[in-house]
Amino acid sequence: MTGLTTPQLIVAIGIICQLMIDTLLWGLFVLLYRHAEARVWFRAWMRAWGFLALALACVTYSYFGPLPQSWLPLGTYVLQFIYLASKIAFMLFLTAGYLFYAGASHLVARMRYLLPASIAYASIAYLFSQGVMPTVIWQGIPAIVLFGLAAVVTSTIPQRRRTLGSQLSSAIFGVMGLLWIIYTTGFSPQLRPLLPDVTGVLIFIARNNPYFDLATHMLLAFGMVLILLEDAKREVDAAHIKLDRAHRRLRDQSLRDPLTSCLNRRAFAERAGLELVEIGGTVVVADLDNLKEVNDSHGHQSGDALLQYFAATLREEMRAADSLFRWGGDEFLLVLPEGEAESVQARLAGHLKAAARCELPDGKTIVLEVSIGAADFRSGSDFEQAIDAADRAMYRQKRARKKRRNIRPV
Repeated sequence: MTGLTTPQLIVAIGIICQLMIDTLLWGLFVLLYRHAEARVWFRAWMRAWGFLALALACVTYSYFGPLPQSWLPLGTYVLQFIYLASKIAFMLFLTAGYLFYAGASHLVARMRYLLPASIAYASIAYLFSQGVMPTVIWQGIPAIVLFGLAAVVTSTIPQRRRTLGSQLSSAIFGVMGLLWIIYTTGFSPQLRPLLPDVTGVLIFIARNNPYFDLATHMLLAFGMVLILLEDAKREVDAAHIKLDRAHRRLRDQSLRDPLTSCLNRRAFAERAGLELVEIGGTVVVADLDNLKEVNDSHGHQSGDALLQYFAATLREEMRAADSLFRWGGDEFLLVLPEGEAESVQARLAGHLKAAARCELPDGKTIVLEVSIGAADFRSGSDFEQAIDAADRAMYRQKRARKKRRNIRPV
């Protein structure tokens, strides 16, 4: 840095600081990339920071160099071209990443054209620019357009994906676009006379652009990392919701009889469907008397169909608060909060009689033969005793039916 003036020394220090920080940011994004491989927008950002680090390395070399030819045999013109192409690539990949994040997935396949486009633009700019000022102006045109586009796109992201990171990025892009307007004006002798009152301010900001760029780049990188964390959290939350649904579905399946979809004995043990027993009500034990006969005569497929029909018939008399359990092979337990045994049993018996005929898979029709018993309970403390009482009442009815069936006329 021998022979540099004080303003030039300040700029050189700013460029060195910017190179160090932006290179560290690129390294950070490289490390984070393995956790964000499926996110094409993050890959675009990682490449953007890499191109920016390359561009700043070229600028730093121009301030410190030339190094010995055997170390880095690059001429000044080649350095300027690499710097300009890398800077344009930084802008393109940065903006493309936010477009992808905002939902422009149809443009992902065109990301391979960004680097050739940067080289083509740099080639055209290089032919028409001589010196620092024209180079800055040629950068300013795409910078203002691309950063302005990124600011608008990021601010219009759908509400469900709009986060603190995206809002911060939108604001920073707006600032970066404004800064490039200032840089372009400050470095352009043709534009400065249009704003005579602020010319000094414009020149000061333009000449110290490494410090302003460094500040905006750090804030933008913070917003990017925040977006990655927010997106990862969104995925984790979605996974938790799916796991919770799967868990509830599996738990529900484990608490239900697969044949009749009634609650099973495990559900009873875990008090599923029994949340209202404390208010009292009625329990009904219903037994399908002719299940064994149907199994023996028509096969187990017909027996299963009879069980399903029986369970469906019982459900037709249930309210939303009632619960139906498959209590055993051919026994069912019906819990009716706030019910009364006498009226419930009469109503249920009438319904079973009306729906007594069941068509079996073989086309034959069988009549439901059901024994039921009912008992009231006042609270959860006598709930088990009510089940025992209903069970005994059901067996009394079963024995009475068998006795009537065995009586033969003389």
